[in-house]
Amino acid sequence: MTADLTLYFLAVLAVILLPGMDMAYVLASSLFGGRRGAVSSVLGIATGGLIHVVVGATGMAALMMMFPQLFHVLLLLGTCYLLWIGWTIFRSADADTTQTDLPVASSGAIYRRAVTTCLLNPKAYAFMFAIFPAFVRSDTRSLVAQTIALCLITVAIQIVVYGAVAALAVQSRQFMKSRQKTISRTMGAMLMAAALATATQAWSVPTEKSPSPNAPTTTTTPATPTKASAAITGSASTKSPASEQKGRDDFDFLVGHWQTVQRRSTKPLQDDAPWETFSAAIHMEKLPGNIGNIDAMTAPDWRPNWVGVAIRIFNGETGLWSIYWLAGKTGGIDSATGQLTVPVVGKFENEVGIFESDEIVEGKALRVRFTWTKVDTDHVKWQQAFSFDGGKSWKPNWHMHGTRVKQ
Repeated sequence: MTADLTLYFLAVLAVILLPGMDMAYVLASSLFGGRRGAVSSVLGIATGGLIHVVVGATGMAALMMMFPQLFHVLLLLGTCYLLWIGWTIFRSADADTTQTDLPVASSGAIYRRAVTTCLLNPKAYAFMFAIFPAFVRSDTRSLVAQTIALCLITVAIQIVVYGAVAALAVQSRQFMKSRQKTISRTMGAMLMAAALATATQAWSVPTEKSPSPNAPTTTTTPATPTKASAAITGSASTKSPASEQKGRDDFDFLVGHWQTVQRRSTKPLQDDAPWETFSAAIHMEKLPGNIGNIDAMTAPDWRPNWVGVAIRIFNGETGLWSIYWLAGKTGGIDSATGQLTVPVVGKFENEVGIFESDEIVEGKALRVRFTWTKVDTDHVKWQQAFSFDGGKSWKPNWHMHGTRVKQ
């Protein structure tokens, strides 16, 4: 498995392992329906996961996150649906207790409910919007092949994790049969609690409207090529505690769509290397909670399948920005450590932002500097430069001039 697919595997595994609507429904269906309920619910959830990947690939998740009303409608529908299922199971405790089997729907009904439960889970859409775009493109596979690989990983993890939950539930089912009333009330209450907990958590995530839903893709921090990533929320800023350092809104001027002219050295470590010029489209969005922002840059005339992504995170305690650049074959991952490469760190002063870090480029130790200059509301400049003497002198190797795209 390549590095990008390994990262995607770990991200999806972490999310699926967290208890929520899907896991609660699988557990309840397995206890009440036995093996038939277990298989039907797991396959239903896996089907929903497959649809989520398709939704992420087609951009429907982005549409919902950019229009908060749609997100909240989905949230309410999902919560009400699972509350209804939970209440139905809870009330079944008052049924005839002389029955030997726990109440259970047909396999088809369990499957359909599982698909619906998964599709109405708002956290899944937020996850697909935030994570999926970062992995949808690959330097070694076509878009279709990469999407299929991500689908297989997502479904496989769901089947293994939820299958394990279902198997444990089925094993304990005989023990639970003699406690039908207790189990009915417990599982019903657990489903309703999962619905309310998910709704509360998802509702608390800011989903501010983006300045413009239609336009090119984006980025702002060149340094090497790699994968696309997307953003969640819009341009409105969230008030910060009075005690934190200023600077959280320094990059707000970049929110939106830009057309840029890029000029870069083809081999920045060589003095006589030729330069190339190309155009690129950039789109920047703010991250949830105003913790930072994210953008992606595409340059189809330069490299048709290439996308570069910049993630900027603000530290309210220090007032400094950390900028991570995701691109190239490694996707911004240090192959030796498996972690994100070192970010450039800095801040803005008088409309100019300077961000630096010490890095190893092609085996050579050097210092990297990004310089952002806000020319005016509709124009911006960016430059990357290397220093081979600890910051005493700088050699620029990449320039960008951007013009805002009017909507």
